[in-house]
Amino acid sequence: ASIRRAFHACAAPGTRFGPADLAPYVEAARTTGLRGGIQYYRAAFLTKPPPRPARLPVPTRLIWGMEDPILGPEMAEPSHYRDWIDDFQLLGVTGAGHWVQQEDPQRVNGHLAQFWDEVPA
Repeated sequence: ASIRRAFHACAAPGTRFGPADLAPYVEAARTTGLRGGIQYYRAAFLTKPPPRPARLPVPTRLIWGMEDPILGPEMAEPSHYRDWIDDFQLLGVTGAGHWVQQEDPQRVNGHLAQFWDEVPA
């Protein structure tokens, strides 16, 4: 029930995940006791801020659900990243929330395919 509530609470308004959509996440929570992803968020509040990252010289694209009720669109603001990423582009997905890859997989996959086509190997 917690997994279902979390998915629905963090999705864009009107997005619904059916039982088949949530089954893998519910099963993973049952078998791992919520280790993994949730621990990342829990640990974020237990440690001091990480050191400033090294400058990234590679093209970087951030795919962001613009209706994310937890990490709002202000978290994706390009000005937050320009100081340490040389080539940064925000690819905002309107109508998607925190689970952007599940809420709009076609647009996310399209953004990824376009990015891979543009970046030299």
